[in-house]
Amino acid sequence: MTSEKALTKQQLSKQIRQINLRQKGEVFPKQMVCKLVGEEKTWKALKKEGLVLAIAAWNELMGQCPQTANWQTVKTSDRIISLTADGKRWVDYFGFRRMASAEKFIEQILPHCQWVAIRKSGKRLNASIECKVWGLEQEQFNLIVAKEKAASSPKMAMLYYAIGDGKFQTYIKTAESDKIEEYNCLTKAELSQALNLCQRLGGQVVPLPSCSTQVPDLGAMVS
Repeated sequence: MTSEKALTKQQLSKQIRQINLRQKGEVFPKQMVCKLVGEEKTWKALKKEGLVLAIAAWNELMGQCPQTANWQTVKTSDRIISLTADGKRWVDYFGFRRMASAEKFIEQILPHCQWVAIRKSGKRLNASIECKVWGLEQEQFNLIVAKEKAASSPKMAMLYYAIGDGKFQTYIKTAESDKIEEYNCLTKAELSQALNLCQRLGGQVVPLPSCSTQVPDLGAMVS
């Protein structure tokens, strides 16, 4: 293979475009360029020496790719997917709705990972923007997952069932309290107000048949 140093700047730029094409995104975003060469520039603005350094670093990362047939896709949430090789995380995907959110995320994790690429219209996730991350430290990954679970968990859970004469028995559990609040004989209008509040808080609503003997675990629903 021809050494990158022997190539022209135009040839090096072509290599980066080919890498981006294969990865279906931007492998050398400005934040990654800054980490690699210490300059806050786009890769297109780099001199030949900077391009050589960036491509060599990418090739070194790809040389570390596990050589195994035991690959698995692990879905943590709708926003987080990982590819594992022999049970070890090789690359993680994080989805975002806006580029600004993705860029803020990149700034936060760059000190704790080897590489970050950005892909629009996520390939692995149903997201507008997808960050593909190599070598993210396990501790940081755990923190991100914990934050994701806390953000996606319901703030309230509510169940109700008809008890006759247009009245409803209702139970509500919030994330802020250990108690399950019981409301006896709510009217249809009162029930509607309670339902609207629960839904505004992103809560879970469980209507039960009036003769149901299966009562969901409200505590587990908001934990």
